[in-house]
Amino acid sequence: MSTAALQGLALVDVGPAESLSVELAPRLNLIAGDNGVGKTFVLDVLWWCLTGTWSNRAAWPSLDARQREPTIRVTDTSGATSSSVFDRVNELWPRPAGWPLTSSPVLYVRLDGRFSLWDPLRSRGAGAPPSLEFASPWDRLVDAVGVVLCNGLLDDWRDWYQRDDKSLFEKFFGVVRALMPSDEEPEPGGFVKLSKLSAARVPQLRLRHGIVPVEHLSAGMKRILGVAYLLIWAWDEHVQAARLEGTPPASQIVLLIDEVEAHLHPKWQRMLLPALLEAAAGLSQERLSVQLVATTHSPLVVASLEPHFDHDADQLLHLGYEGNEIRLKEIPWANHGDASAWLESPVFELGYATSPELERVLEAAEAFLAAEEGLPSDLDTREKIDRQLRRLLPSMDPFWLQWGAPVDEASQ
Repeated sequence: MSTAALQGLALVDVGPAESLSVELAPRLNLIAGDNGVGKTFVLDVLWWCLTGTWSNRAAWPSLDARQREPTIRVTDTSGATSSSVFDRVNELWPRPAGWPLTSSPVLYVRLDGRFSLWDPLRSRGAGAPPSLEFASPWDRLVDAVGVVLCNGLLDDWRDWYQRDDKSLFEKFFGVVRALMPSDEEPEPGGFVKLSKLSAARVPQLRLRHGIVPVEHLSAGMKRILGVAYLLIWAWDEHVQAARLEGTPPASQIVLLIDEVEAHLHPKWQRMLLPALLEAAAGLSQERLSVQLVATTHSPLVVASLEPHFDHDADQLLHLGYEGNEIRLKEIPWANHGDASAWLESPVFELGYATSPELERVLEAAEAFLAAEEGLPSDLDTREKIDRQLRRLLPSMDPFWLQWGAPVDEASQ
């Protein structure tokens, strides 16, 4: 079974809640919840806990919280805890001696198209950057003194493809195929010159409808290519760094992904997460341990895990309100079968997987059947409710049996 890079996180007086804590599962931690409750914030804090850098902006306690002791506390793999208390004078989070050191590469896929990468080997030594921040994975990344930190997807695609040993390109494209639906039939499509002013020749992707330069792909396909490229490139660079240092490479990789379904059609959403876990584990011949923390708003993403969920290594979390307080809690896993059932589960908290108008009518119908009082004036009789059900509810919906109307009558 995989082992966790971190086993626990606790926040006090920082973020959307006065107190928030979670025990992390060793493989998959999937966080669902409404907009604005702090899912991205949790990923940002986890990134800092693992790497010592802030990829977006530092956690910033409120003025009221600063009068107390805002604290970030982590639990390592041995169960030992370490705490960082916000320094109000210098406005930073000091990491005390004994803070757990991360021995694994960490890749953070952000919702806005940016990527952050931290490597325990490449982040140490003279002149080493604390982390690599990609506004886009497409272009070359160069530091302030001109050192090329990453060639970028466009150049590496060309380089890997033209090598006598094409194993790196084949690994890259194997991940691309795994993360895209098979009916897209993605294949490399050569290179093309797009502008008379530029000598650059751009890689192309062959899809069912034709060959498309990668710069012209959809946002969803670009995100898939970026994830596939950085997975392969980051692990290869880590292995090369280990060889140059004379140290063994890591046995684990950590992935943080904000809204895994971003820009993706439903058929892509329902296959991405299992394929990504498999692709990351398969980066090394010895099969890596993978710890993934991801956020989602998609019931299809959750439903896609039903054949793959491991009760010993995975967990489903919900970040949301209890009264006026935000809480992060585990949702006991239970298969629901389809996306509609997941929408009506505690994970997404919808009463009905319908339009708000139909939901209101169904609630009134159930209240009427239960002989409850206080129905809205436009739905306070059976006739009024029945009229709206006939307008909004499909004729074959099973609720007609509960309502007591024959299917043929309901369809009239």
